[in-house]
Amino acid sequence: MEIQETAFVLLAVMVLAAMLFMLYARLTSSGLRQSASELQEQKAISQLAIISGMPELSCSETYSEFSKPTESAICIDEDKLLGFKQKASNYRWQGLSKIQVQRIYPSGTGECNLGNAEQRTCSTYTIFDTGKANVTISSFANLCRQEKQGYSCHVAKILVSTQAL
Repeated sequence: MEIQETAFVLLAVMVLAAMLFMLYARLTSSGLRQSASELQEQKAISQLAIISGMPELSCSETYSEFSKPTESAICIDEDKLLGFKQKASNYRWQGLSKIQVQRIYPSGTGECNLGNAEQRTCSTYTIFDTGKANVTISSFANLCRQEKQGYSCHVAKILVSTQAL
């Protein structure tokens, strides 16, 4: 009889230990998901800084002489952007699912390409898009085009999205 009681007590202790382990695993996994989400957001922020400073997209030094911007101002050359959009598939966009530049003011409609960008009737330059966006980070920038008399600039927003886990 004592052996049966001991066996039941051991079984109860094992079930209790298993339930506590499952609770601990659940709490730990939710913390890991939150950490992964924060890491994705930090990655998107760092990628946004890298992309906005790429020489393939940024305005030339003549823009700096023309406008005397602050050091933190981001300037994207619209002509370079059009050319880069055509060659963006040659780059490795690890962990990113979407890179897009949107003209905010003056507004336009549709995707920009070589045919409609000159008239500035379009509003969106999609550089890269897999359709699986998770975390999206954006920053404002100057979208400039060199004219005969200096630069013509507009307000734009750069959007960078990371892939879902």
